[in-house]
Amino acid sequence: MNILVVSDTHDNFEALLKVYEKHKDEIRLVIHLGDGLRDLYALNAKEYIGVRGNNDYSNEELVRAKEIGDVTLVLEHIPNRSYLTLENYKEKNIIYMHGHEHKLKCDEYDKLLEVSPGALTLPRDGNLPTYILMNIIDSEVNIEFYNIKGENLRNCKKKF
Repeated sequence: MNILVVSDTHDNFEALLKVYEKHKDEIRLVIHLGDGLRDLYALNAKEYIGVRGNNDYSNEELVRAKEIGDVTLVLEHIPNRSYLTLENYKEKNIIYMHGHEHKLKCDEYDKLLEVSPGALTLPRDGNLPTYILMNIIDSEVNIEFYNIKGENLRNCKKKF
């Protein structure tokens, strides 16, 4: 499954729309990791999932899980808050995804991959605004980090 992952759009719908329009024919799911859920709702994507960020005023969950193939995505905005809940998933292959820090991340720990797409608004790591294209097939994950210009910044792969 091909997935677009964004975070921290902070009401910059134009940036999200630009990225979505560029990839909409190749993705099946849009994930928004908080702080800009109104942008996600305005997108009218066929399939999407979001979690509430510290600047969102909605009824969305703070932490969500979604199984795709042999992988469980655990989604939240502020990192580390759900590590306690990850105990519930210790027998599964986990991709723990978060936003909030406005920095790219892909760190591997045994059966856990921690990932952050950076931010589509106000990145803090010296990059232009960033997002992720992720492909999951069974237990194989390929994550590609892009800037708003569509330039590939780095890749992260894992076979659980």
